[in-house]
Amino acid sequence: MDILRAWLVATLFILEEIMEKEIYCRQGDVLYFDFSPSVDTEINEIRPAVVVSNDQYNRHTGYLMVVPITGHGTNFGSYVDLNGYKHFYGRANAAQVHCYSVSRARSVTMEQLRVQDFNQIKRKVKEILAY
Repeated sequence: MDILRAWLVATLFILEEIMEKEIYCRQGDVLYFDFSPSVDTEINEIRPAVVVSNDQYNRHTGYLMVVPITGHGTNFGSYVDLNGYKHFYGRANAAQVHCYSVSRARSVTMEQLRVQDFNQIKRKVKEILAY
């Protein structure tokens, strides 16, 4: 797994030149994203993430709001299992919404989430933000 991760990280950095050009991600896109540096137990490293911000925000701000996809985590109810995708596996952690510059993206869009999976993530985020 470490060899695969090292190869993947090296390959994704090759795409850095591509990412410096203007790109527009759509809500529900999955791409690799750089979550480092991190503090304490925050998610870190380069890993897949789901874009949760809307298309207009993504086009006009230069930022993306994303939730990370991980294979780890706790039993806290913020996770959405993402099964049956070709380019990634794991579960989205709706409790860790991040807003970063699009320059932290480390790949082009790999896949678009199925509507039912994205809707589950939206519900989880809404539950967490409800007050």
